[in-house]
Amino acid sequence: MYESLTTIDQAFARCLFMELVQLGEAGEVTRRHASWDRLEAISDSPQQLQRVVGLLAGFQQRLIITDEKTVEVAHEALLSEWKLLNTWIAENIENIRLSRSLEEDCQEWLQRFNKLDEALLTGAKLAVISEWVNKTQPRLTPLESEFLHKSLERRDREIQAKLEQERQLREAAEARAKAEGEKVKQEKAKVKAERQRTQAVVVLAVISIALAGLWVKSEKNNAQVVKMGEVNTWIKVSHTLLDADKQLEALMTSVQALQGLKKVDGKNTEQLKQLQSIIYSVKEHNRLEGHKDKVWGVSFSPDGKIASSSYNKQIKIWEKNGKFLYDLPEHDAGVWSVRFSHNGKLLTSTSQDKTFKLWNIDAKEHKLIKTFTGHNNTVYDVSFSRDDKIIASGDRNGIIKVW
Repeated sequence: MYESLTTIDQAFARCLFMELVQLGEAGEVTRRHASWDRLEAISDSPQQLQRVVGLLAGFQQRLIITDEKTVEVAHEALLSEWKLLNTWIAENIENIRLSRSLEEDCQEWLQRFNKLDEALLTGAKLAVISEWVNKTQPRLTPLESEFLHKSLERRDREIQAKLEQERQLREAAEARAKAEGEKVKQEKAKVKAERQRTQAVVVLAVISIALAGLWVKSEKNNAQVVKMGEVNTWIKVSHTLLDADKQLEALMTSVQALQGLKKVDGKNTEQLKQLQSIIYSVKEHNRLEGHKDKVWGVSFSPDGKIASSSYNKQIKIWEKNGKFLYDLPEHDAGVWSVRFSHNGKLLTSTSQDKTFKLWNIDAKEHKLIKTFTGHNNTVYDVSFSRDDKIIASGDRNGIIKVW
């Protein structure tokens, strides 16, 4: 049947079957549903889609089955027994994996975050997806194209903003150096004028004035050396704090060093470069302090609240700006993790006491809904289904329970 297709339809048939397989964590291949909209996006035309799917789903073949919304492989035996299909899958393992990753992130951006910029692709993941798309030129759905395009636009804006910030810092440093140069020039002209006015004075007076001038200059140089010593010390401390992952402290000490540089004559280019490298390395925006022991878990709600849990049984709720709101009642042992539901109204907390608790965060009294028991060891984490009606929990014994 495959060899009876035209070359163009054969190429589409290969793409079609790649959309009908799913890769598991261990690399196992299973069937999956693909929507008609998605298949239409990867086909050359709606007519081609109907033609090829009609042949594959026809009474004589029965290789795939369809309904009004989706298409899927008729039986998973096809994925393991059809050698040609095995070869296609093996050749496209990485393409399939990246395609599913993009599809999942895109759907989460749409359904959970309502296309917020905060849910766009960033960093290494964006780089990998972008390189894959440029290299293989896969056919994306309109939504996936929009998602990737906006992710790249956001990355480019951030790069441009950083370059602009660097330009402003550089121009400010150059302007300061120029201003200091003009100041030095004016000081020299002033000294020269003073010297000319004193030429008619007796030798003893000239010597006295010269000695006084040398003493003042010496004191000024000594003060400048002391200030530069303080600046260099602050820079060393900033480096030490940054290496110790104390980013806010490193940033504050760098500000002290910058203030010190303002009081010292000269360009101090090397010191400015060192401080610039420290400031650009600081990624920490805020620090939330209040726990009295190791913080084990953190979770963000869709509306920006933060929940945190710690070894000493505490669960704290914060606003996204870092303002502390309230504590939840403690577990009987350390709280390993906290997780908000997709709608942000529920919170779970897992613990070494072999339980996890479900809280109503939306209520004014922050009510405990239920304590889930049944695990025989520390409950490490939980996950909500997309509709928040099902919870899966996993424990230290390797057991997963569904509730």
